[in-house]
Amino acid sequence: MKQSIIFDSNEFKNVEEFICSIIFIQVFPIAVPLIAEYLHSNEIRRNSYDLCLSIYFFSSGIVTSKRSVFSLCFLLGVIIAFSYGTNSNESAIPIFRNWETYFFLVVSFFQILERWNRHVNCKESFFNLN
Repeated sequence: MKQSIIFDSNEFKNVEEFICSIIFIQVFPIAVPLIAEYLHSNEIRRNSYDLCLSIYFFSSGIVTSKRSVFSLCFLLGVIIAFSYGTNSNESAIPIFRNWETYFFLVVSFFQILERWNRHVNCKESFFNLN
């Protein structure tokens, strides 16, 4: 039986590592808590949004290999942590009216570029499943 060339290539393995890193570093940490809150209360409060983003920025800073991105993430995490509780009764939806969302998009952009470089260009493994 002939196997597909695309799925056997090392390049696809590197792209697969990139996709896994984006899912486990970018998507799950922010999406799972917010979806859980929405399913529980049918809304997302600004406090929960701020808390999730603050923790997201701290964790994004930890997994980066760039000092500038680490510093930016740490600074944003602190700023958003201090803003926690100031808008407790507001809804976070729509998210694009919140200034934190734009910082999230910037950090995500840098993380995606770094992950592409690390996993596709430098062929670094994200995790090993033996």
